[in-house]
Amino acid sequence: MFKLTESKGWIYLFKAFSVFCVVAAVVCLICDLAINKGLTWSLFTVCSVAFAWASAAPALLMRTNRCAKSLIAFTALTVPYLYALTLIGKWDWFAALALPLCVTWIAASWAAYCSVRYKKMNRWHKAAAITAIITIGYVATTVFVNLRLSGRLFEISDIISIISCAALSVILFLAGAGKLPKKSVEGEGEIKKDAGNEG
Repeated sequence: MFKLTESKGWIYLFKAFSVFCVVAAVVCLICDLAINKGLTWSLFTVCSVAFAWASAAPALLMRTNRCAKSLIAFTALTVPYLYALTLIGKWDWFAALALPLCVTWIAASWAAYCSVRYKKMNRWHKAAAITAIITIGYVATTVFVNLRLSGRLFEISDIISIISCAALSVILFLAGAGKLPKKSVEGEGEIKKDAGNEG
């Protein structure tokens, strides 16, 4: 289940990504110390780099189910990451704002992943499903944030964005109407080929 990849390409990519993350964090720490004589904004960068590294590592190192394992890491680490940011910044919006939005988009991420993995849908319908999930997540996020900040459900720009995404989802769905998934098409081709050989 947790076997590491033996591909040198993926290992080299992981090492390069790790070096990049370390260099980015160290440079930010040095600049922060030099300018502010202490650690201020660089702590946000270090936390973000560590979050990105830990979330991406399974996708680079695992032999199988890379995306799922990376998404598991992302799910497990997002809430602690946002909580760490609120502690560093001494903010009070974690429970009121960050946590509900975090749960919403984690759920959306898993829904999108399941849509991609569902073998009975063709690529057009998968794209339509992902677009619809993003639209629903955007609507939930917009309503939640706007009600807290301005007391209104939507701004004009929000309505335009929602209509555009919904229309795109419908277009993608209609484009894929009647088309079989790739494996089904290949399977039917093999059946016809076998039938022709028998004839």
